[in-house]
Amino acid sequence: MIYEFALDPELVASWHDRKEYAFFAGRFGMDAGRVVSGYPRKWRQMVMRAFYDQHKGASEISAKRIESLLDTLCEKMVKRPSSFPELPSWLEKAEREHGERPFRGILSHSNPRNQPFIVTTGELAYGTITDEKNSQHWEVYNGPQFSDHVISSEPSLTCEEWI
Repeated sequence: MIYEFALDPELVASWHDRKEYAFFAGRFGMDAGRVVSGYPRKWRQMVMRAFYDQHKGASEISAKRIESLLDTLCEKMVKRPSSFPELPSWLEKAEREHGERPFRGILSHSNPRNQPFIVTTGELAYGTITDEKNSQHWEVYNGPQFSDHVISSEPSLTCEEWI
């Protein structure tokens, strides 16, 4: 199965640093079972704005790195319209959107209202996500692998040869 995840733009803006992104490399995309939600529609612009706000005077290499990462993340992005314009922060909007049309999970640096569906980078980095509270909002089940099908269907293929 493929699940939709909302990613905090301020978090993604920090991924220009390879150390910050290392854990997440390969964790998003169709093969990983996790796709990025384009929530709101100007999500990419929000990431770039956060990048330049957080890293004034950032090198051109860092800017190119984050742009390249965004190209990859946005390739198979699920786009959602912006809801709840009256709320001040992206995280509050995402929480409310989750109440209307749930994401698999919301990934952020913080969880100020202690929502069970928000997974923080600290929980992932320190392995404290194993509790029932929110492991279901990070883990994905991709089903049996193709090789499992080949092995399990081999006996039936052999039987058909005899018919």
